Amino acid sequence: MTATREIGLPGLRVVLGQPQVVTEGVGFCWFGGIWQFPTGPLAVLHERQPDSNDNLLSGSRVILSSDSGRTWDFGYDIVQRGTMVPCADGSLAGPAGGLLPMPGAGYRSFCADYVRFEAGGHRYVREPLAARVEGLPRSVKPHRLEGTLGRQWPAQIYGTIQERVVGREALALCYATFEGDRLYSTVLFTSRDEGRSWQYRSIVAGPEAWPEMPEGPCEGTLVELAHGGLMAVMRIGSGLRHRLIRAYSGDEGRTWSAADPLPAWSVSPCLRRMRNGVLALSTGRPGIHLWLSADERGVAWQSVDILAHHNAVMKPCHAIRRGKGEGWEPDDPAQTTAYTMMVEVSPNHLLLEYDRIPFGWRPVPTDSTERSRLYVLPIEVERI
Repeated sequence: MTATREIGLPGLRVVLGQPQVVTEGVGFCWFGGIWQFPTGPLAVLHERQPDSNDNLLSGSRVILSSDSGRTWDFGYDIVQRGTMVPCADGSLAGPAGGLLPMPGAGYRSFCADYVRFEAGGHRYVREPLAARVEGLPRSVKPHRLEGTLGRQWPAQIYGTIQERVVGREALALCYATFEGDRLYSTVLFTSRDEGRSWQYRSIVAGPEAWPEMPEGPCEGTLVELAHGGLMAVMRIGSGLRHRLIRAYSGDEGRTWSAADPLPAWSVSPCLRRMRNGVLALSTGRPGIHLWLSADERGVAWQSVDILAHHNAVMKPCHAIRRGKGEGWEPDDPAQTTAYTMMVEVSPNHLLLEYDRIPFGWRPVPTDSTERSRLYVLPIEVERI
């Protein structure tokens, strides 16, 4: 079964292609992401452990493509994935996994392993505790695991890396809970050495950003706008009731506007500015949607239902159920985490990565005929 679908939106022509299976598995095969090396090859990384801060071990899998995502033919396991900064030699590099407090820093400066994916992902280098994240204005609360050594995760670098937004700076969003706060804040860090050291620049949005937030601003994504300035989009909860929020900066991320809500919901947004100027935003839970804005500041948005297309063109064994909304209800679990990521592989052409989890947040039994899967969907977006 192979099919494409053309969608006419005001000012835009959108063509959804045929979803391609990247990998599948039992147990946990979920929470993926997709990156492109400066030299062209693609990498999909996904998690292989439960969605829990209490994991004593973490593991990820790397799958590579050298033909713009048409085939995925090389994979290997690593301890943890991390932040990916494009490097001058064509590598992707940055801090991996959770951050550990530096002695005497009062939970304001942290270290992590520094990893590099070289040779289009065919070589993986890990330097223990060689990355630094420093300069927070306040101490953050750690997540402590009782009875373990060194497992205190106070913050997570999560969001989109932007290279050369300001000179050769890379920018990354982090979320953490500061001492005295109940909810997350989203924080901006900058790096000038290919992701090895990061310096605090600003708080993008804090617990006061939006009333009745269950989580606080987290899981942020960031783009440089066509005529300068930055736009950050952040999660504040899970489900239809919790829309994403957005803030602007006109001074290279030093100060930010008050946050306002977007029509899109609810987790792990991925924001891209395409080379034709269109802003593309993927997110979901429930469902998976692609939101598009043809104006340069993302004022007006139009949505495309990705799950509806997926289920229409794929065989029944690949069908993905939306669920009731929060995702993990045992009687009707959502069959996707709705954690998505996109890359623009060529002008007007996106690849959107997403997952299928047939038993929701429970692992796939080894004796089951079901499989968790990761997909990439080719999408063409043109101005008309």
